Amino acid sequence: MLCALTGAALLAVASGAASQHSDPEVFVGYSSKEVGYVLAEELGRLIKSNEERPANKPFTIAISGGSLPKVLGGGIHSHALEFIKSGARPGKDVTGSDVLSANWKRVIVFYADERMVPLTDPESNHAVCKEKLWTKLPIDMTNVHPIDPTLPAEQAARKYSSEMLREVEDHTPDGLPIFDLVLLGMGPDGHTASLFPGHSLVSVSNGKVVAAVTDSPKPPAERVTLTMPVINAARNVWFAVTGSSKVEAVLDSLSDTPTLPAGLIKPTSGKRAWFVDSEAAAELKTKFLAVHRPVPHPKRKHFNGNHDDL
Repeated sequence: MLCALTGAALLAVASGAASQHSDPEVFVGYSSKEVGYVLAEELGRLIKSNEERPANKPFTIAISGGSLPKVLGGGIHSHALEFIKSGARPGKDVTGSDVLSANWKRVIVFYADERMVPLTDPESNHAVCKEKLWTKLPIDMTNVHPIDPTLPAEQAARKYSSEMLREVEDHTPDGLPIFDLVLLGMGPDGHTASLFPGHSLVSVSNGKVVAAVTDSPKPPAERVTLTMPVINAARNVWFAVTGSSKVEAVLDSLSDTPTLPAGLIKPTSGKRAWFVDSEAAAELKTKFLAVHRPVPHPKRKHFNGNHDDL
């Protein structure tokens, strides 16, 4: 199903039952800034929809790196600027924005993949997320779980698996952690997390939670990554994909017979959603009868699709 980036349509991402391997919701925005804005909005809604849980059941997220933190962080920043322009006080009058008013103190974060570099290295997903996301949100940094990059990749993966199984309360019958949301990007080659085309880890099904990568085709060679079964066990899997270099990979991933890792992710009983900009979605018209463009949200009268006025 291909939809416009509108508040009403996007409610479908966070609510409703999903059949096994159901078709994903696909939302197309004019620009990467609009994708970030709506992605942030929907993330806040999803977190808030789970806030009636008992205190001992936090909302759990696994997030990847790449361009995703920048896109999402830009969206969060736009929400904050929107409220400042409206005369609201940052940190106080945020009730109209779900991403700003969500209870981030009850959110636990792991990384869907990570490079084996120091946590302060610009190549580190943790470093990028800390700069682009966690500094913009009232999250408790003790609930953000990075890997231990001082360990060899195999040992780091085992340690991270143990930590994940301890902190994420819900497990599948096979003992895999069930995340509330796995938030992913995608490379031009169709890789997601650190699952690369043609790599043996794409088809791993041995119950492993986090796997070590020692031969990544994209530097750095050593990484750790969630396995495909763990991603598919999540209640929600969202992709945020922008840019013209992703056109072919988007088309493959949303085809009936995907061959690339991103397209092979099909949650067992969870929901999939793709948030893509018009550049990445340029060829989707060959699969769908029409590409529905976004219409202004009724609460965003000044919103022109590129945030130049925010």
